[in-house]
Amino acid sequence: MKLASEIINTDVFSVKEQGVLGKVKNIVIDPASGNFVALQIYGKGMRKDRCLISSLEIKHLEGDILIVDSEDAVETKEDLPKPYEILKSKISILGSKVFDEAGIFLGRVFDFALDSNIDQMTRIYVTRKGILGFLGSTLIISYIQIVEVNKNRVIVSSGVLENGGEASLETMS
Repeated sequence: MKLASEIINTDVFSVKEQGVLGKVKNIVIDPASGNFVALQIYGKGMRKDRCLISSLEIKHLEGDILIVDSEDAVETKEDLPKPYEILKSKISILGSKVFDEAGIFLGRVFDFALDSNIDQMTRIYVTRKGILGFLGSTLIISYIQIVEVNKNRVIVSSGVLENGGEASLETMS
């Protein structure tokens, strides 16, 4: 399992070119399925229309480096239309407000976890502010509790905070 915060700004290294192609700018998650579909990268000399790497092209992701076979792994929006449409819709998990089905605000997503074996988002980490914004807590919500992902909003099951739910609550230090 890998956290989004550990992937963003990671160097993308090409085996064939034996050099860094760029850095990870964004992780593209399919909002309907929670599948990890692509990475958006940036770097010196990168064209804005050629900045996506399919999750299938990633050969290794460990520590602070991500490895692909060659610069041919970097695709255009025509080659990867689904990730491009997700980016264009501006649907993003990170920073989204989290509400339960009853409309109760639970906090904001500050990180999420990916299972690289199945290219799937497995949980989200939600920050909850305490009194006057201090002494908050972190809510860890399993992907199976996510009902819907919209632009700037994640809806989770109403029972997520009840005992026996799929979420856990931790105090932030």
